[in-house]
Amino acid sequence: MKPPRYSKVLGLAVGERSVAVAEVVLIGDRSEAKRLAEFTYPSGIGPQTPVELGAALAAFLKENSFSARHAVVGLPAKWLLVKTKEVPPTDDATIADMLRLQAEGEFSSELKDLVYDYTGRPGKSSSGAQNVLLVATPRKYVDMAEQICTAARLDAIAITASATVLGAATGRTVSKNAVVLTLASGGAELTAQSGDIPNALRHLRAPAPEALFLSELRRAVSTLPVNGSLNGSARELILWDGSANGASHATGPSTADRLAEGLGMRVKNGDLPSLGVTTSEAARNGGGRAYAPAVALALSALGTDRLAVDFLHSRLAPPKIRRIANWMIWSAIAAVLVIGLSIYGYVNLQKLQGELAADNADIKVNAPRVKEADTFVKKVEFAQQWKSDNPRYVACLRDITRLVPEDGQTYATTVNIKEKEEKKIDLSRGAVAAPAAKSGDSHALVVNFFGKAPTQERALAMLGKFQANKARFSDIKFNGTSGGNAGRIAEVSFSITCTYNPAEKPPAPAVAPTTAPAAIPKR
Repeated sequence: MKPPRYSKVLGLAVGERSVAVAEVVLIGDRSEAKRLAEFTYPSGIGPQTPVELGAALAAFLKENSFSARHAVVGLPAKWLLVKTKEVPPTDDATIADMLRLQAEGEFSSELKDLVYDYTGRPGKSSSGAQNVLLVATPRKYVDMAEQICTAARLDAIAITASATVLGAATGRTVSKNAVVLTLASGGAELTAQSGDIPNALRHLRAPAPEALFLSELRRAVSTLPVNGSLNGSARELILWDGSANGASHATGPSTADRLAEGLGMRVKNGDLPSLGVTTSEAARNGGGRAYAPAVALALSALGTDRLAVDFLHSRLAPPKIRRIANWMIWSAIAAVLVIGLSIYGYVNLQKLQGELAADNADIKVNAPRVKEADTFVKKVEFAQQWKSDNPRYVACLRDITRLVPEDGQTYATTVNIKEKEEKKIDLSRGAVAAPAAKSGDSHALVVNFFGKAPTQERALAMLGKFQANKARFSDIKFNGTSGGNAGRIAEVSFSITCTYNPAEKPPAPAVAPTTAPAAIPKR
């Protein structure tokens, strides 16, 4: 079972001249009526001036030590319009739609602005068609109740009909086949219910004069619907007499006795403990009957069930029309996202273009310095080839000099030495098609040797010496000889092209020891 929504509630039973106020507190599983009081309207102030009436009510509550801030407001039956409607056994939503369509046609067209609700739970039954009570009140009374609560600094939980709430509470706790009559100086209210669900509501004249009142009451009781669910059990009338608190006329019979005699049915006085609420001694023995509607209103908020009638949360309230469909909302969100992403992309593109322009400007400004630095790097790289720890060019000249015979007739005229260009790999042909690099190719030198010899045989002998030194010279190509005269001696010119492969790294030259020799010991 769900826990109660509130633990302390005010019941405000609104009348034309006063408001019955009851503060009910939930203590454990027991309800207690802590305070009961009647707020009489000050002179010149009433329901027609709700703001002023709410301010006066706030002062009254403070003066009488009422501390609850949540309230259930009950309207008198005189302010209500009631019709009985038959509905089929269907779900609550369908019943609400049916009653909403019929509601305006059931009441006078002069009453334009009404708030509707209905009693009963037909959607929970499958026993066939059922009667429900269609209840309406002018919206001005609902607005008035809300304004009074706001001015009194109260939170209005519900706005309902006092008679239907008291009738439901009586039918639930006192008698399931009861007719409930509430008497007040300004008029009377009559309800009938099936269990705790009201199915009839009447506003009657004031109890005095008694003869006229009894005649009207007799006609009203005769038209009440019969509670067929109780298999013909005798119906009784539960009287809540707030006009004279159940007193008799001098030494005559009490009001309950006179009504029983005039109606021909059992009449029993109601008291607050029968509603399931404990009270103070002052409210016992009939003293609190005038506050029964207010107590029932407060008790209705301490339970978990919905009120039979609630104009503040009506089941017949027109459904809220959504002017904007879901697809419109999602389309708008998508459009906002697209626009946002477009703006972000445009701004980011502008930023990147600005950075690119700045980088291009820097490149243009620094181009001379980069060119100068590149030239310097190339010179340094070239000079690095002449390092003392790897003298390839000197070694090449040394090895060529060793090949030239010392006959004074064979000599070199020109020796060109340059770096061997590395072969570039064609990536489109794949790594498999690229020739494998030879060991030492990164240090190889290309040599063009131009020389002269006394005869062609001596020139070929020079070629043989290049070919014999395979450790250092490879890819040897002899470019032929040509004859010529040099003074009186005939000479042959020749040229040889080859690749020089230097050693990995020549050993470092020996360094003389710097330590002094050991001293010779004296004899």
